Amino acid sequence: MGKNTAIWRRHVARILGVLLLVFQGAIIDYYLIQGESSRWFAWLLTDGVVLATWIAAMLISYRRLSSRKQRYSLDQGVGFFNDELAFAYIAWLVYALHLVPQVATLFRTKASKLDEKTMVFGPNMLKMCLCITPALFLFLLFAHHDSKPRTSRKFYLEKLSGAVTLDLFDSVEMLEYLFEKDAVPDSVNIAILIFSCINFFLPVFALYELKHNKFHANGQVSPLSFKIFYICSFLFFVNVPFLVIRLILWHSYHLDISVLLAKNALAIVLGVIEIAEFCGDERPKKCLSCSNTFAKSSFKSHLEVCANEATGELELMRVNEQSPSNDGPTITVKTGDPNLA
Repeated sequence: MGKNTAIWRRHVARILGVLLLVFQGAIIDYYLIQGESSRWFAWLLTDGVVLATWIAAMLISYRRLSSRKQRYSLDQGVGFFNDELAFAYIAWLVYALHLVPQVATLFRTKASKLDEKTMVFGPNMLKMCLCITPALFLFLLFAHHDSKPRTSRKFYLEKLSGAVTLDLFDSVEMLEYLFEKDAVPDSVNIAILIFSCINFFLPVFALYELKHNKFHANGQVSPLSFKIFYICSFLFFVNVPFLVIRLILWHSYHLDISVLLAKNALAIVLGVIEIAEFCGDERPKKCLSCSNTFAKSSFKSHLEVCANEATGELELMRVNEQSPSNDGPTITVKTGDPNLA
């Protein structure tokens, strides 16, 4: 039952992900193309590139997950095309490279001209359209992974899905200030737009960590953790800037601010704690015997296993050294043989 549920979850995530991607692209293209020349229809071509990349990534993921049952084992060496997460981060990178120019163009040229009272496609429709982005991240994530319950990989996925989607919603909420450009100086508007667009790229680090880190059951980890890059990026490019900008909008321009101000402050505290733990006592340790890196909680048990394996190898070497050489034929000489006299 659990296996069938996981299969249906991946199928539903793939279908909804593609449908929402097409829907969001169509709405944003309408905002961009409306009232412009035919050259603006070039956005449709970039939509096709993004859609093709997502479909290819999901097909590769489906092929890998199916091949596990047919030909491959989970312990077999995983090549680039055999990894179900091989193209997840690439799919999001292509999507972000497409979305960011669209968002920048809309909010620098058209967002302030939208009127909710006279337009069906007004500011609220645009905000709801951008709110599809966090949902797309979740569907891309759920469509690719096959994590088992109560594993470190599953725990990371649950944590990732909540943190990234909340930060993406944070960017959409910040963009709301750009619908009224005259309320704040243009420099503040540009800062809001820049940091919001940077936020759309940062999930690439989180998705690459899922591909790069194999989450071994014995606690083995990669010596280079992209999780720290992800935490530092969201700390210094999202939560710290958004906290400062919201405080400026509050105290200098007396604008209403979101309760996400408290979220930014809390995320900064949690991020600093995680970085301190990683760089301090909780930093992964390297085994001098096998040169692999392990989490601190698993390092002691690994040393025992590694020591036992090393002892076994030494015993085997001693046995080989003590055994007689079999390089040549054995000749037996009998001293009593009269032919040798």
